[in-house]
Amino acid sequence: MAVVTWENAMIGEKSHRTFIAEFSKDIASKSDASMFEAATIFSDKFWEQYNDAYASQISRAQEIAAKGEGLSEAERSELNRTLQGLSGGYCLAGRSGDSR
Repeated sequence: MAVVTWENAMIGEKSHRTFIAEFSKDIASKSDASMFEAATIFSDKFWEQYNDAYASQISRAQEIAAKGEGLSEAERSELNRTLQGLSGGYCLAGRSGDSR
């Protein structure tokens, strides 16, 4: 199994390397997990940590976005900066168990 990431180098104060090592430890105890199950475990773990780490930025982005079309130029700029700071992603790939 392999993990690729892009954008932010960390999830809050936790490096991707540490996050992936923790995930590896979690998934190692489930040697028969399918790729779908592994992805679900990864996703659940990621979103829990991401939402905790960036709660204030997410809340602020939602607050600004809720104003809709009535945003000032400063608000639009703040929203764009906040969203760019929250972007990123992962790709989990490979095989599990005897599946190929």
